[in-house]
Amino acid sequence: MNTQELVSIKNLTVRTGSHVIIKDMSLDIREGELLGIAGESGSGKTMLVRALLGVLPEGVTMQAEKLSIFGEDCLKLSAKQRQRLVGANIGFVPQNTIEGLHPLLKISNQITEGYRSFGKGSRSEGLRLAEELLRKVGLEDTGRVLDSYPWNLSGGMRQRVNIAAALMNDPRLIIADEPTTALDSAVARQTMELLVSIAEETGKSIVMISHDLSMMRHYTRRIMITYAGRMMELGDTETIFKAPAHPYTRALTRVIPVIGEERPERLPEIPGSVPELGRDTEECIFAPRCELAGEICRNPVKLRELGGGHLCLCAKCGGDGDE
Repeated sequence: MNTQELVSIKNLTVRTGSHVIIKDMSLDIREGELLGIAGESGSGKTMLVRALLGVLPEGVTMQAEKLSIFGEDCLKLSAKQRQRLVGANIGFVPQNTIEGLHPLLKISNQITEGYRSFGKGSRSEGLRLAEELLRKVGLEDTGRVLDSYPWNLSGGMRQRVNIAAALMNDPRLIIADEPTTALDSAVARQTMELLVSIAEETGKSIVMISHDLSMMRHYTRRIMITYAGRMMELGDTETIFKAPAHPYTRALTRVIPVIGEERPERLPEIPGSVPELGRDTEECIFAPRCELAGEICRNPVKLRELGGGHLCLCAKCGGDGDE
């Protein structure tokens, strides 16, 4: 397996004013991998991606020890240089099927815009490629689709258009942010299978952001679990599900149904909610909701390496932190 790093992030912190949204998060994205980023709403998944893409909301700032994309040091690039680097090499599939599509512009204009603006070719060449990609994602009546406005298409068709648009510049990396949120279960499954088949066929890397662990289990090879702007756990998908090390990961796998497993009893709940404030603490941010929390959890917590690339942010990971 080719393990070349496409993206390397080290100690990323994102703030709005003095309020920390993401604290000291590090992650490498490898060539050809299917990576999942999972966690409850408010855990920092989407903000991490926006920091990577350089599209943070107004008033939100970031700092990092390292942010490298395809070997380029993004901390030294101008905003325009970074925009071109990202636009030419990363495809993005939004969570809302209409979020990335302008309601008053035809699909033909929107799907070819990036292709032309990044100097990949002419409009006619872009339209030929768009037809090819629309067929690839399962839309046969390409002429009608290209001549349509987004509101003429169903949610499933719009998401397929979004996937085709993400592929227009032949990106090395595709980021899909909750790509099945607005879709029914059958179309959601088709969308995920389409993304995975594209990755396997072309060798592209795909990062899938979701709160749906059952989807992650079936369609990823490695998972990062996030909570309140921190990485809680990172490891290969099989390990995360068979031997989760962090109490939060174990709680998530208990409360979220997994496809193929019968659970006649009522699913338990994780008490409390993801905190918006106090994320700059050095103590365990999950401790107030953790059934295993103890005095040791008041000490500064650091990532532990459990072997085989399995990381855990918990004083009790590995079993040697018990009081």
